Amino acid sequence: MDQDNKLDNIKDDIRDIKISLAKIDLTLEKNTESLVQHVKRTDLLEDKVTVLKDEVTPVLKDIKPVLRYWKILSVVVVIAVTSANPTLIPVIMKLFGF
Repeated sequence: MDQDNKLDNIKDDIRDIKISLAKIDLTLEKNTESLVQHVKRTDLLEDKVTVLKDEVTPVLKDIKPVLRYWKILSVVVVIAVTSANPTLIPVIMKLFGF
């Protein structure tokens, strides 16, 4: 009788292990599908980034000097605009939070 209980316990353990393995297989299958979709999206995005990089790189050479002196250029533009049209001074002050 004791051996029958042990055998039943072993059978129950084996059944539980099979159920756990089936759940693991299902999870792995879902994760694999998700990973395949992620890789496809990543590849598509990398292609787009490459295209953008190819388009932006030549433009950056022209923009970098402007960005380096952006603050100075902004001040010059504000002075030029307000000199040409003094009625814009309150609008510009409001724009900058004054």
